[in-house]
Amino acid sequence: MQNSADNPVRLGEFQIDFASGELRRSGYVVRLKPQPCRVLALLVARPGQTVSREEIQKEVWGGDTFVDFERGLNSCIKQIRAALNDDPDAPRYIETIPRRGYRLIAPVETATPVSAVLQDHAPSISSASSTAAPGSSPFLRRSAVIVALIVVTIAAVTLGVRHSRPEPEKIRLIVLPFTNLSGDAGEDFLGDGLSEEMITQLGELAPQKLGVIARTSAAQYRQTKKSAAEIGKELKVNYVLEGSVRRDGNRVHVTAQLIQTSDQTQLWAATYDRESEDTLAIENDLAHRVARSLALQLLPARESAALAPSTRNSAAHEAYLRGRYALNRMTVEGFRQARVELEKAVQNDQNFALAYSALADTYSLEPWWGGSSPQEAFPRAKQYASKALQLDDSLAEAHTSLGFIRLYYDWDFAAAESEFERAIQLQPGIALAHYWYAGVLSAAGRHEQAIASIQRAQEIDPLSPLINADAGWYYFYARRYDEAVRECRRALEVDPNFGFALNCIMAAHREQGKYDAALADARELFKLRAVQTNQKPEEIVAANAQNGLRSAAELWLVRLDRLSRQAYISPYQSAVLHLWLDQRDQALADLKRARDQRDTLMVLLDVDPRLDSLRADPRFAALRNDIHPSQPSSF
Repeated sequence: MQNSADNPVRLGEFQIDFASGELRRSGYVVRLKPQPCRVLALLVARPGQTVSREEIQKEVWGGDTFVDFERGLNSCIKQIRAALNDDPDAPRYIETIPRRGYRLIAPVETATPVSAVLQDHAPSISSASSTAAPGSSPFLRRSAVIVALIVVTIAAVTLGVRHSRPEPEKIRLIVLPFTNLSGDAGEDFLGDGLSEEMITQLGELAPQKLGVIARTSAAQYRQTKKSAAEIGKELKVNYVLEGSVRRDGNRVHVTAQLIQTSDQTQLWAATYDRESEDTLAIENDLAHRVARSLALQLLPARESAALAPSTRNSAAHEAYLRGRYALNRMTVEGFRQARVELEKAVQNDQNFALAYSALADTYSLEPWWGGSSPQEAFPRAKQYASKALQLDDSLAEAHTSLGFIRLYYDWDFAAAESEFERAIQLQPGIALAHYWYAGVLSAAGRHEQAIASIQRAQEIDPLSPLINADAGWYYFYARRYDEAVRECRRALEVDPNFGFALNCIMAAHREQGKYDAALADARELFKLRAVQTNQKPEEIVAANAQNGLRSAAELWLVRLDRLSRQAYISPYQSAVLHLWLDQRDQALADLKRARDQRDTLMVLLDVDPRLDSLRADPRFAALRNDIHPSQPSSF
């Protein structure tokens, strides 16, 4: 049987392999998702003709589907143009016909023998196409053949058919925090900001070929003494980009080098000595040099889009770097400092979408650290995330920000999932998008999908204590307690004082009936939190370990009550502790308060094993219906 890869359809400079749904040019390959592929199919089937938006809607979305059609079609066209390296302002492939539709203007050719391709994949189509009316034009015959081939392609892509040869292994790269050589700790933001933006830009260049380790994991190697070979072995990366930055007055001095970890070969080194406002140009130049040095066969359009600066205003850019540096501290004070700087950024550039997205995150994360209540913070967060998307609907970070708000404040699971999927489609290398998407899937009880999503986040950011600990919690909600403990141990290896991970381990041990282990975990938690009580942690012991846990719950409730006078404390946490004490009425009262305050943890009602003793209570059923009004309980 003949291989259809030998008989592609040629579209301008591209070949379409109908066995795999791939576009090929000069050795590189790009795959289109099913929906953009179907849109391209309609255009290829009618070269030179205008295909109306109504026709595309009917054929691809269905005639009765109107929800998000305009947004979906615009997204499909954007993906097709990116794959074809097409410029909408000077098109070579797809021309926009204003208010009507689109037209394929590139030449379309079919390889020979076409009949062999049809026989390989769809004999019935071959027979049908061979019955074209005598005297029909070559154009019509060619269009019929193309339509037949496109149908085969769509079927193959939709059904998940993959080419038989193995996928090439991704190149993996880590960008270490650039060392601040100025001697002024106040300038640390510049090195961190430079490395973080390099991570973002390189992550966008070719996500199917290049995997870039996320900032949190890279930060673990700040001022490391480890060699490139050691880092390569620990993180399984092929290359290390490292450098330094020093600002002297109005000038900035940056050095950088790219090292291959297998033999510690220096592929190149670069030095920049420029005006401070040229930091953006330095970032772009570095990204280009890394791409060239790794000999990546990048799509030029993709490269151009990735390297487009988010702002050209140097003052806005520096304020943004300062704001991100403060935000990454993940403390209440850090959030507040971040807002001050990010507000400066958007004042200097009112079209700075990325800064608005970061502002949204400062507000939506603060309640988790007790800095404000959800009702105080999330409306502001939504305002900024919406502004970011208004300015740039293709900004993955902004969709990620809005998805977080949709889940934890609006309690709208479907909308949150849509935003995260859009973010991942736009930029698959963002660990945060996969991480937060896992939260939606876990809270909805789709545990296998949640675990797959958090594992993807761990691949990108393997040393993040927060991601590893939340991976533990997602296993916990799936009632896979041993794996929950395993993941949280990973988090504690990075940060031994990370109480969020230890709390999950304690909960898992308690659900397993391992009360001695859970009590030992509780003691460690008390030590970490430096709880000031009349009892020392070592004295939280009664007749048996289970009673010792009751004593621990009582002490913890006292602590939460004291803290609630100074900061926002989730009533959900108190509810769990009251259940440990078999105080169901108090627990339900806490959950009602949590509902009224739009508490973020309320999305867990359907999956949290710690609430199982309440599930038969009608009062609990009423509460969960406020969170999941259209979704039946799985219990």
